[in-house]
Amino acid sequence: MVRGFIQSAFFVAMWGIWSPAGLKADDSPAAATPKSQPIAPTSQARTQLSENAALEKAKPAVGALKKQLVGRLQEAIGKDGAVKAIEVCRTEAGKITAGVSNQTIQVGRTATKLRNPANAPQEWMKPLLEYFERKGGMGNAEPFKIVKLSGDQYGYVEPLYIQPLCMTCHGTKIPADVQAEINKLYPADRAVGYSVGDFRGVAWSIVK
Repeated sequence: MVRGFIQSAFFVAMWGIWSPAGLKADDSPAAATPKSQPIAPTSQARTQLSENAALEKAKPAVGALKKQLVGRLQEAIGKDGAVKAIEVCRTEAGKITAGVSNQTIQVGRTATKLRNPANAPQEWMKPLLEYFERKGGMGNAEPFKIVKLSGDQYGYVEPLYIQPLCMTCHGTKIPADVQAEINKLYPADRAVGYSVGDFRGVAWSIVK
């Protein structure tokens, strides 16, 4: 849906364990631990995730999601037209999302005017959607927002704005065959009536 993708490196939390073994009194003196040497305690504590570390994970993941989705839609529209692209978006967007996500990061898209009910916003996303909606069109708001969630997790969002590519399926003058396909696949669709540059929704990630 949008262009411009932010690339960054991934942060990896480290674990460390050091547990020297004790020796009996008749063990070799050369191998024994001197009595005066303190024994370091065993530690398996996970490094606490910082906001900067979360950003380093979230930005490239959301960028990859956007790039793959837009690329696949452009391919489908160029090869088979907009009607086929609606079906591709319905069947393949979830697979792309699952492919970018892993055990430490989840990604997705959401909006207030939904096409696919499966993309309904989680509670923490709703104030951020409201913020970007108040700001209006492209260029009026920050390029991203990050918030602390429960536990050692962060939520990250990037606003999505309507591009010329989006207008065939989300604009004010939708071709009849495209509208018929939307009505068939998404009878409760609300994601229409946009102009280029309008705020559409957000791409999000949860970093653990």
